[in-house]
Amino acid sequence: MNDLLKTLYLVRALSAKSLTSQELQDLLRLSLPTLNRHLSSARNLGAVITARQTNRQWRYHLDNSDAVQNTLNTWIRLEEQRDLTADDFARPCKR
Repeated sequence: MNDLLKTLYLVRALSAKSLTSQELQDLLRLSLPTLNRHLSSARNLGAVITARQTNRQWRYHLDNSDAVQNTLNTWIRLEEQRDLTADDFARPCKR
């Protein structure tokens, strides 16, 4: 799975409910530094993610879930369908 798809899955998970950093790490099978990188990437893509510390853990919430929902679902579908095969590179480019 590519990094962009993991970032999109992170945003989708947060659109359903707020999650702790540990829950996100377990869900996406990421280390804490990698989770933080994906959170940063999601924010750069326009996701408004807030974090607050509770009981010694960070809990993340997607504040603009309604605004990103359609774009997010379309983007995930396109990323999941993307497949580069050797046949794609064998075809000559049309100019």
